[in-house]
Amino acid sequence: MEFFNTIDPIADVPLVYYNKAMNARHLIPALLLAGCGPSVADGPVQRIEVRQSGWESLDITIARTGSGSFERSGPTPEPTVGDFRIKPKSFKEIEARLAEFRKKAVPRTNESIEEMVNRRCPEGVPYVTDRGAIYVRWVGDGFDQHYLAKLGCDYERYSKRNAKLIAVVRSLSVQIH
Repeated sequence: MEFFNTIDPIADVPLVYYNKAMNARHLIPALLLAGCGPSVADGPVQRIEVRQSGWESLDITIARTGSGSFERSGPTPEPTVGDFRIKPKSFKEIEARLAEFRKKAVPRTNESIEEMVNRRCPEGVPYVTDRGAIYVRWVGDGFDQHYLAKLGCDYERYSKRNAKLIAVVRSLSVQIH
């Protein structure tokens, strides 16, 4: 892929500073960015949005046309933003790598947004608060779907899923100055 090889957005960070894996200030902006749309999933994906939250948050938007943008925010006062371009083939590769998660995605509605914001790890399930989450959204003509994986909830059971999602985010590394 022709994304810029730079800082790893999931690098080892002193996680002691991070209070909650799904701090609402990191998830709510991703969920509310573009309102709710239709939920029929029969056209091609026009845009993919990925948000990795944690000590730092990384938001990446990629259009089928190859244009992309990112915003990295965290403990520093000013976020880092930028634009990039990829080839259509790379978009299709990203879409294919996320296909198994799209099968579990739900239509983006006010109710599904609220459920994701309020989602908690079930009582009695192993949970760590320093693993963050990965949110993915697929938008196209006639559909708007999203998926959320809390990386700290039942992290041993979902270790393969988490590793796949982290690998996708890492492959989307963008130039940070």
